[in-house]
Amino acid sequence: MVKKIESELTAAELAKIDYESRGKDLEKINEEVINEYLWFLENINKHPEHTPIGVSWFEKSLPKPEKKLKLHKVFFTGLTKEEKDLLFKF
Repeated sequence: MVKKIESELTAAELAKIDYESRGKDLEKINEEVINEYLWFLENINKHPEHTPIGVSWFEKSLPKPEKKLKLHKVFFTGLTKEEKDLLFKF
């Protein structure tokens, strides 16, 4: 769910928060990792607040190993306005 936050957040800060929350080694945060978080922030900011969004990794190994973060706009069909409010309004 796209939410507006009070203060600015850099890609490096987001990477650090994410790595800490998942118990990953902060030493592994490099320029490539920060660029992935930058891509995420740039693309997530294109959507209006309260848009349901999911992310996943697209990985392929041939012809060369590649790992790419993908954004998915999630559609919730079949739910009433009240059900959506119950799920997503905080």
